[in-house]
Amino acid sequence: MRKILSIIAVLVTVFLWGNFAFTGSQQTSGVTVGDIIDDARVYLNEAAGSSATPFWNDTTDLRTYISYGQIDIANQSFALQSTENITLTTGDSVYAISTSYFDIETIINNDASGVTNASLRRGNLQSVGHSLADTNTTKRPAYWVDWGGSVLIYPEPESRSSGYNLTVYLYERPAAITSGSSVIVLPAIYDLVLVYFTVKEAWKKKLRFDLSNIYEVLYKNEMDRLRSFFNKRPKESERIVK
Repeated sequence: MRKILSIIAVLVTVFLWGNFAFTGSQQTSGVTVGDIIDDARVYLNEAAGSSATPFWNDTTDLRTYISYGQIDIANQSFALQSTENITLTTGDSVYAISTSYFDIETIINNDASGVTNASLRRGNLQSVGHSLADTNTTKRPAYWVDWGGSVLIYPEPESRSSGYNLTVYLYERPAAITSGSSVIVLPAIYDLVLVYFTVKEAWKKKLRFDLSNIYEVLYKNEMDRLRSFFNKRPKESERIVK
């Protein structure tokens, strides 16, 4: 009986894992790319200025690893939460999203004065452009589909919905780093994680996979530790949202 209960507990944990939001505070520490490089060089035992020709170049090596690290951490944690507003126009069902993003959480429909009406439900691509019996009287958008960097909505807005706007809640993808003075965009709790990621990638260039594997473990363990701190309650199923 105890063994069966243990198996059930594991299955429940696995089922819920994908439905947890994992973010924590959005406050950044203000550290720059150069600060992360300096910290990484401590672990690499190659301080800045210690050699006229360092093995790891700040620009072509370490800055690149940091850029990849920001993307990987943001993708795993959904730490960069953002919004984008879209103004509805009569008869248009396709609206491009200018923000680079991993995923969309939800979309809220607001009237022309900015008053929130209701959230749209995730829909089906095949239904875009078709009239729906339960919404055809108002012709206000009720469903959304994410496709190719654009939001497709239906029913198409009619004249009464013109001027309304949609607020898209999304998980942003960090832009590539172009300067050593750029501020790290991830929340402050991920500063050390980003250092671990940078170091593990740096050791690969030197073919020290033994050391890279050590920092890979540190990186994953720290991500798991933060995940245990900042797991939120499971999201409500869209089926129960009225």
